[in-house]
Amino acid sequence: MSFKFQVPGFPPNWADTAGLRFRSYSVYSGSASESPNPTSLVSGSLRTVSGASTQISSFAVSDDTTYVWRGYFKPDASSTSWQFKVTSEDGAYLWLDSAAEGDVAALNRANAIVDNGGTHGSEATTSGNQNLDSEFHYAITLIAGSTGGSGTTTLEWSRDGGAFTSDGAGYLEHDSRYPDGIGGNLYTASAGTQVQWGIVGEDGAVGYGSGSSPTGWTGYRSPNSSNSNDHTDIGYGKDGSGDGLWVRTTSNNNLELAYSSDITDSWTSVNVTGRRYNVKWSNDKWIAVGTTSQNDILTSTDGATWSSVDISGLTGLSGTDIYALATDGGNNWIFGQDDRVYTSRDHGVNWQLLKDFNDGSNIREAAYSNNKWFVLRTDVGGSNAGEKVGVASSASSGSWTDSADTNIGDNAKAMFASISTGSASQSTVIVVNSDDMARSTDSGATFTRTQNCLPFGSANGIVSDGQGNWVVVHNGGDISYSNDDGATWSTGVENLIFTSGTEAIKAVAPDKILPL
Repeated sequence: MSFKFQVPGFPPNWADTAGLRFRSYSVYSGSASESPNPTSLVSGSLRTVSGASTQISSFAVSDDTTYVWRGYFKPDASSTSWQFKVTSEDGAYLWLDSAAEGDVAALNRANAIVDNGGTHGSEATTSGNQNLDSEFHYAITLIAGSTGGSGTTTLEWSRDGGAFTSDGAGYLEHDSRYPDGIGGNLYTASAGTQVQWGIVGEDGAVGYGSGSSPTGWTGYRSPNSSNSNDHTDIGYGKDGSGDGLWVRTTSNNNLELAYSSDITDSWTSVNVTGRRYNVKWSNDKWIAVGTTSQNDILTSTDGATWSSVDISGLTGLSGTDIYALATDGGNNWIFGQDDRVYTSRDHGVNWQLLKDFNDGSNIREAAYSNNKWFVLRTDVGGSNAGEKVGVASSASSGSWTDSADTNIGDNAKAMFASISTGSASQSTVIVVNSDDMARSTDSGATFTRTQNCLPFGSANGIVSDGQGNWVVVHNGGDISYSNDDGATWSTGVENLIFTSGTEAIKAVAPDKILPL
């Protein structure tokens, strides 16, 4: 419905805050031609991810996730020729006026002015002409989701055949009194479904905790005979049936990999060729990287059976071990070795040199979030000379932009990136070293170094759940966490016991599908 707002007083429908209110649901349902289905967008699938978008432009949508934006559109002029365009991967629908109101689960896709539904690559659909009066606010709802990998969404509009724009300043507003921005759904996210965190460390150390403020942790050793079984990384993804799966890597020439459907229970070891130091899952495939003496990377569709991909012919490949690996949630991957970035754009089948920084630096870690790739580089300009984060917007372009020196220290090896709670169009990128942090909330453009901000020193790994909650793991069985997107930190646990005695914790992962 359209509304002419008048003052004083607040009527049932109001717009007092810039941007459309968005909320995230942990589901993508519907058919290949008609999805996402609004009927699945109910309180039980609502996540805690929320915010306001004054501009929806290439907004990142994670795998098996649906976003809902609601509020009001205020035209700047009266015209019978307003048009709206939605570009999305996968499906999206846009409703306007009275069709956009009410319970989101009851919205009728047949009444959408833009139908870009179904599972597909990035596609755009434009509405017919809409007759809008500049004296009114028009209810608007956008639903967009992604499955089989991450996707993006863009909302644009134009008047009288002019150029399309996504800049919502003066156009997009919502009612701050309601959690959905319009008053159609008053429910909020339930605390019933909590993120689970998995950790691994030296001498067979494995552990787990849960919740946004994880203080209750359990540690054990796997395998029980833990000598020479230093675990180096842990990742979360899916098995061949689409069920959740954990995979860990180990510095052992006979038990290099292991997998478990339940991190609180037993693991199954896998003997492969060569130790692996980083493992991740994306779009039904696991990839593991590590030592290069065997000139390969490993791939798996179920986490149990692994295949070797020969990379011996890559330009500049050396004998240095590989620690940095990242994916965009689709078929694009990168790994870093020495001062070079290599990429695969066909889901790990073929690899090529993407970027040679050619400056003697060392790439320690890689990440992806919000349509940007990040690599942590130390020794930039010489030994212990500088630590920078390289940023790129494409896995097919060699164009990278370095941050200024983060001054985080040459021993830094832990970095992660996740959608920022301050702006949905930006990512928070955090690098930790000892008890110091270098933090960016503008997708790596600028970093602020904060010394002695972590409760413990000797930080080894960092990760986020994509909802503003972060966890850092340290030597000595210590764990730190943050609930405000890394601005401040608290003690999660000190000297966690792994059956008997404590250990250096090397890596942490949430039970979330990358990217975040």
